[in-house]
Amino acid sequence: MKEAFEDKAADGLPGDPVKKARLQALLDLDNVSFLKEIVKLYPEAKLLAGPAIPSPERNDKLVPQALAYQVFDEATPVHETAVEADRTFTSLVLLRSALTNTVKGGEFPKLSDQGYEDLRKMNADIIRTADDLELMIYSLTAQDLGKTIKLLNDHDTHFTESARDHDHLLYEMNAEYPQYFPGFEALPGSSQASYLAGLDSDFNLGQFVQGENLPCNLQKIMQLDQHARDIRILTEIYDFMGAAGHAVPGKSILATDENLYAYRTAFDALALGDPLKSYAVYMHQRGARVGLAGSGDDILADKEKFALCRIAALSRAFTQDQGAQIRAVWDALPPADRATLTEEMAITGLNRDEKRGILVYYSPGLISNTIAAVKDFSKGLDLGLRAIANTYRAARVCTPETGYGQTTMDVNDLAKQAKTAPEKIVEPHKAAPAGPFKRLVLEM
Repeated sequence: MKEAFEDKAADGLPGDPVKKARLQALLDLDNVSFLKEIVKLYPEAKLLAGPAIPSPERNDKLVPQALAYQVFDEATPVHETAVEADRTFTSLVLLRSALTNTVKGGEFPKLSDQGYEDLRKMNADIIRTADDLELMIYSLTAQDLGKTIKLLNDHDTHFTESARDHDHLLYEMNAEYPQYFPGFEALPGSSQASYLAGLDSDFNLGQFVQGENLPCNLQKIMQLDQHARDIRILTEIYDFMGAAGHAVPGKSILATDENLYAYRTAFDALALGDPLKSYAVYMHQRGARVGLAGSGDDILADKEKFALCRIAALSRAFTQDQGAQIRAVWDALPPADRATLTEEMAITGLNRDEKRGILVYYSPGLISNTIAAVKDFSKGLDLGLRAIANTYRAARVCTPETGYGQTTMDVNDLAKQAKTAPEKIVEPHKAAPAGPFKRLVLEM
């Protein structure tokens, strides 16, 4: 396999010599100095030091050794819930490590040598110019700004309607009020256009990889030009790898061969260009890997098998043993729950005449937290699936019966409850619109 980059990552790229030298000098710094310089280059990164909406997985406050405490200066107070800062900084450290072929800090402790080289090859395939590298660094820096309370409040000040999600909030603020983002304004016009197109694509690669979203969510990303799409996808891959950075700063405990296989498989499926086909091909591969689908199965013609393949992705299963446990848990579910999951998980959001889809946001985190709490894959999955079935029924009451697209049902609070009271997550709740993005939430 050819090397993804020579030792001088930026120097070997086509582009403006001054920009290449500046980027290379940036990459040559140690990790903390590298991050400090990025904050200077992109002042909007200081928003990450403030309070944010945390993910329901792992800790919701910074750990004592957090990168945020090392990177921001005394003039930028760091809030204890600024976990998105460490997730962002870890993603950037991972990118720097892979670009420069240096893992002196053990940034990828769970990734094989082959997996690391495959990642570097993906970098080389997508980051082809100095402008691409600059855009990639900026995209990662700004990835989670839409989760900061400051930007959420400022968006509410400027817009009469809530954004659909944190990506679209960032898109609307960049498009209408670019003065908030001096780093964005300094990008070349072509890079600005690619960045905005990616934000406006209504696509979350992690949701696709984990079977969380629906086929309708693949439509806009497929309409982008290849450059904008690839930069967006690579940004999301690094964002995922750094997603546990608030728990283990500066290292990726999520960058495993199995997870990179899933992301690469999803990336390849998107190239098929048809939302339903791409979705079905990817889910079939996830199901087949764990023994829940045969090589010739048409999972679109079998709603139950389609649901099982999605559950394999939702539960982050990669082994045949996990597949067997999924099958056993599924067979033992109450018939009403199995029927709900079979019906709801097969809805595509692509057909105006079928039921409108429901995206159960944070459902992989709900299942993961439950499995961790009870310390048993089968028992945790059983509780998680029963809770998701209840959630579908609650959301269906508030969702139009037919129509394109999907309604988002946020189970963040349920996922948090799973950490400490997993047995209670199966209690039914009503759903109602609430929260900063006007999603449906459970009344708990």
